[in-house]
Amino acid sequence: MPLDEADEAITRIKNVRFSLTLANDYRVEVASDRHNDKIGTPQFALMARADGNVQNQLNPREVIFDYGLPTATQLFGFTAELRDVRGFDFYGEFNLSTRYRQFPSTVRDQHRSVAGVDGDAHALGFMFNLSKRAGPWHMFLEGFGMDDDYLTTHKPVDSRGLVDYAPEATERLYDFIDDNDDNDRHPDQRRLFQGGLVPPQSTSVGNFQVRSDGVPDPAVFPGYDENGDFISDFNQNSNGDRENFFPDYEEPFLRHNSDRPEFLFGIDLNNNGWAERFENDDLPDYPYKKDHWGYNAYGSAQIKPEAKITLGYLRQDKHKADRHNHTAYGIFAYTEDFPGRGRVQVFNMLKKAEDTIVDPLSQWLMPSLAFGAAGQTSGRNVLVPDLLAAEDTWINTFYADWSYSSPRHWSSKHRFKWERWSQRDADKVFALDDSGARILDAQGMPLVEFDPLGPLGRNGRRTSGFTGLINKVDYVFDWGRVALSPRFKSEFLRAVPFSLEVGKRRSWDGILSMVARLPFMHDSQVELGFEQRLFQELTEDEGQLAANVPTGDFRGTVYAAQLTNKRSYLGYQLITQLGLRFDRRSLEVVNHDRETRTAGLAFLTIFASL
Repeated sequence: MPLDEADEAITRIKNVRFSLTLANDYRVEVASDRHNDKIGTPQFALMARADGNVQNQLNPREVIFDYGLPTATQLFGFTAELRDVRGFDFYGEFNLSTRYRQFPSTVRDQHRSVAGVDGDAHALGFMFNLSKRAGPWHMFLEGFGMDDDYLTTHKPVDSRGLVDYAPEATERLYDFIDDNDDNDRHPDQRRLFQGGLVPPQSTSVGNFQVRSDGVPDPAVFPGYDENGDFISDFNQNSNGDRENFFPDYEEPFLRHNSDRPEFLFGIDLNNNGWAERFENDDLPDYPYKKDHWGYNAYGSAQIKPEAKITLGYLRQDKHKADRHNHTAYGIFAYTEDFPGRGRVQVFNMLKKAEDTIVDPLSQWLMPSLAFGAAGQTSGRNVLVPDLLAAEDTWINTFYADWSYSSPRHWSSKHRFKWERWSQRDADKVFALDDSGARILDAQGMPLVEFDPLGPLGRNGRRTSGFTGLINKVDYVFDWGRVALSPRFKSEFLRAVPFSLEVGKRRSWDGILSMVARLPFMHDSQVELGFEQRLFQELTEDEGQLAANVPTGDFRGTVYAAQLTNKRSYLGYQLITQLGLRFDRRSLEVVNHDRETRTAGLAFLTIFASL
């Protein structure tokens, strides 16, 4: 056929249909010269995928689908809610996600829309909650399921009539459901015509411009707002007009009242080492993740007004990846206020987990600095992999705290957390001779044929865990017009990671600080601060370190001064803050003089509010 006739025949094609007979673990993707990224590279789109990892050809299937370019994404569903029906409460959602496509024909006035594959055009997502209270008893059941191809995003056509189909071109997506794990006013991912209106950090004259299409949240600190002010308790000096990228537990003076997430208690049913309320990921905020099917059921008993016991079981399966999370758990919670003695909280959670589902995160982490200086570099979102440390594991988490506020103007708080992960499937397989006796190596030791926790296996420790202890005390007293606040915080940490590639940690951090506040003139206030920090790295044996090697111990001294002025101006409350901070650190070195480093900070901030 001549080339011109072939071109004419191609332009007359009105539809392309594929019919495939498949079995085992298959995955079907399709691409064309019309389904490209911004530089013209074809991008493959998933059309069908096998359930599980079948290897015995027991899942033969005929997969039929029509080729086309995406044209629309539609969500259809309904919600049902019932309250106090014979003591039961019910809530349920049922939703269908449909991704339509059409064949890119230039000779048709009307195009037929198709979706999915033949016989499976829609993606399902559902959930329901059923609960009942009867006196001290509480029962709860939740069921959920979501197809792997469930979608709540769409890629619109740009002004040139083109679409960037590259999976990494997330800024070209339009989201029906945002990713906003810290529940603030800034979505965590930049999307088309979406995003928070975050001012740039450089506000020099002529350079202050807020982008109309928005930007992603520059700092994500999810899930901790116990004071209810809609600002993360990990970053209280940050707001939408002045973003701060240093968590409070890494900043001078602020770290007295802020503790790192690993010292706090939280429920971790996906067994990735992070409590759910502190997790951040790069996924839309669905109530459950895609390709997760199962249920969670628990019952609790209020054994006394201050104490409660909960027993539950979580079962969820990933059909496409043939993975599962089966976790049985029990929780004991105790909270009581003792008049004149303070408030005591105790939590203990015991889990037996069989979890092979990978749940990676994107957490805001600070780099490990030799001098421990927070101002040296800011944190950032870092990919945190799930090492599957709970494939067959006992996990126990114990947490207790005691807080007390004295009428004599002093207060204290004490936290203790102990967590232990014990691997159950950790027995070594030894080489045996024909008689069934163990074969010995040259040193007379049994020859190991396979170690499930060795380098060829999961490369992990049989027992891992975390121990943390925090003690804080502060006092406020008035000395004439001056208010003085001496404070002390002690932090002990011992961490044994599951991975053998990550070293153990053991340290003590002592922080003594003093803040003085005194009025100045009529509407002004001066604050003076002093902080002395002593950090001890307890993992290494200093006696075995070579000369001129840092021991990991350091001392830090911080001086700060701040002037705050409040005035009324044209109906607004104008607040001006002017401050200086001087920071000096010294690092201990074996058989050598201490290394020192100094830094300074000056700032001027003006706020206007009604």
